[in-house]
Amino acid sequence: MDFINAEKLETCDGSDHVNEGVKGADFVQVDFVGLGSVHFGFSRAKAFENANGLLLDSRVEVAGGNAFKDVVEAMVPVCMFVVFVVFVVFVMFVMFVMFVMFVMFVVFVMFVMFVVFVMFVVFVMFVVFIASSLFAR
Repeated sequence: MDFINAEKLETCDGSDHVNEGVKGADFVQVDFVGLGSVHFGFSRAKAFENANGLLLDSRVEVAGGNAFKDVVEAMVPVCMFVVFVVFVVFVMFVMFVMFVMFVMFVVFVMFVMFVVFVMFVVFVMFVVFIASSLFAR
């Protein structure tokens, strides 16, 4: 439904008069690292990119959604590094605890063996003492 007939409107100048034309873009999106940080700054402008007429089209993408997505994409490598570091620290801690438990087990076994050996020596000395006292009479 057209409110204005476009064929009845005339322009002031012809198509060859471009002195008041639109200049080129001043900003260029460049993302060398691949973290998506450039999209975060342009996300609000993208919401108006496909707008129709005075009222915006209902299918226009929401700037906040893109900004959140771009921030999440930029945080993925950082999160992966943090998870890796936490995992390595956890594994090292578990290995340290296992090593300490192994050392404690070895020390405990050696202590038990020492106690058993001392008890055996005391028992042998007791038997020798009793035997020598019985046969000495």
